[in-house]
Amino acid sequence: MFRQTLSFVLLIVAFFLYSCEYEIRQYQHKLSSGKVPAEIDVDSDFDWKMEQEIVFLIKNASNEIINITSSENSLIYHKGYSRDNSYTISVNLPKRVTQVKINEHLVTVDNKAVVFTFPSVKSTTDNLLALCFDGLDDYGETDNLVTSYPFTMCTWIKPQTNPNPADDMAVVNMATSSNSNRMFGIYISYTELPAVPAGTISLKAKNGNSDYIINSSTVVEPGRWYHVAVVYTNKTNRKIYVNGNLQGSDIRSVNLPNMDVLGIARWADRTPSGYFNGSIDEVKIWKATLTQTQIEADMNAVLTGNEANLKGYWPFEEGSGLITDDLSPSNNDVLISSGTAWCDGSTSDDADGDGIPDEDDEYPDDPARAFNNQWPAATGTLAFEDLWPSIADYDFNDLVMDYLFNSVTNADNEVVETFAIFTVKATGAGLNNGFGFALPGIQIPSENLLVTGMQADNGIVSIDPNGLEAGQNGMVIIVYDDVPKVGNTRPEVPYNQPVEIILTFNITDGGPYFISDLGLESFDPFIFVNQVRSHEIHLANYPPTDLADPSLFGTLDDATNPPGIYYKSIDNLPWALNFPEMFDYPTEKNSIWIGHLKFIDWINSGGTLYNDWYTNQAGYRDDEKIYSVQP
Repeated sequence: MFRQTLSFVLLIVAFFLYSCEYEIRQYQHKLSSGKVPAEIDVDSDFDWKMEQEIVFLIKNASNEIINITSSENSLIYHKGYSRDNSYTISVNLPKRVTQVKINEHLVTVDNKAVVFTFPSVKSTTDNLLALCFDGLDDYGETDNLVTSYPFTMCTWIKPQTNPNPADDMAVVNMATSSNSNRMFGIYISYTELPAVPAGTISLKAKNGNSDYIINSSTVVEPGRWYHVAVVYTNKTNRKIYVNGNLQGSDIRSVNLPNMDVLGIARWADRTPSGYFNGSIDEVKIWKATLTQTQIEADMNAVLTGNEANLKGYWPFEEGSGLITDDLSPSNNDVLISSGTAWCDGSTSDDADGDGIPDEDDEYPDDPARAFNNQWPAATGTLAFEDLWPSIADYDFNDLVMDYLFNSVTNADNEVVETFAIFTVKATGAGLNNGFGFALPGIQIPSENLLVTGMQADNGIVSIDPNGLEAGQNGMVIIVYDDVPKVGNTRPEVPYNQPVEIILTFNITDGGPYFISDLGLESFDPFIFVNQVRSHEIHLANYPPTDLADPSLFGTLDDATNPPGIYYKSIDNLPWALNFPEMFDYPTEKNSIWIGHLKFIDWINSGGTLYNDWYTNQAGYRDDEKIYSVQP
């Protein structure tokens, strides 16, 4: 019994000493390496992600093209078509993004989900016709019956390209026929450049020789419908609303003289310029000050004609003839000029008949394709250190690879095919590494998928006939079994052009499948080192594939502890980073925190500070330590 107790005690002591020795060895290794600054203090649960999945729930979206873009419209995060009242999509966004636009409506991204309700959009079932004007000599005209404040003018417009950008394009307005210096009206501005962008929806109140103008914040996109309402409360209170949103006001005094002409698609004072090119529908005049709530309710309302304060109502539903009826009690019909066309008020041209207007269809001649959806919206970058499980120089340029997935979808938002573009920008490593990725979240069975375009024929890996790596329970694609050497980490060495490879994912059977079925949010890129297939390096906390060698875990600087912790060092540092945008990497032997000066602040804060640390902001980087192409 004593011997058993003594043996147990000795075993505990030995284990304790071994554990202490291991911890001391690891700590000493960290200090002696001199490559991890003492100020680095990364929380153990820091996920190292610079992107996030945001779920968008969009309501009141029936028959609407859904376009989610960056706030300045430079990037398209998602494009699709909604047949139902609600539309849901998950979008990958950089964490630094705080605002996006949904069909030109600016919304704030402050949580994992964004709920947005469209204001009323132009009906595609109740008001099927419109008047289409050629921008040259087409117009409509009638008597103006508004003689006093207050009043509100509303209309739907779908502008096309201005055939004469030296002139503005008049929409709906009133004027004094005997005096060209008196006018109120909605128009699209082209003559106020450079102060006002061409195509801005505007309101003019002409008072003698003075033009009192309100410019909205909306610049029209040819082929899109916009609702415009202008409210005249009194001579010192005018407002303009676009799609139900207040976008401008003016308090400069303008009297309301006897404006006897109401003009549509040209200036009511009959000046020979300013003709409108495009469609106009649902012109209404109310003898009242409509509130924003009332304007939103009125946008898509089909009136009986007997509503209180209704002074003029022209729905343009006749479909032929040179007169369009005023359905209000005023019975003030509009005379249409000869040659003005009656047209479809719901959609534009649709050459391939897939239900998506040509101006929104990125494949207007192909009924099987409609939209491109890129992930990430801006080309992303992967950066690897290849000496795992050792920390090494931590310059993240052993492999620098840009990547971009493009999923082509049809009018029903079904995936037709997907392309993956990978561009080798830098290879600072002396080793011959391979590159691949797993998609553990994909919902398309492997037997329904064919992947082509890889370069993996050096006998290092085995590929099944469908293009996937053999011997894997999950879906793994090997892009390169030997990544092309391009260098590009030492400024003193001549620059080499990056090498691009394009993979194609064809769906061979089953479906329909949607973007969410691709599982791109689970994208798990990795390298395998020096042609040893089992020596994998993944992003922090991403598990290895079935072919990896687990005996390397916990050696040298690695602190992998399955099932929750993978590919993190004893300092909680990773060996791979995934940027949702292009990354400017350090030059050889310059660690990432030397080139990117906010990197340590970002990781020490748990990602709450400087989540844009990799961008080129003032004070964010030491340019001498960042690689750039030399002239």
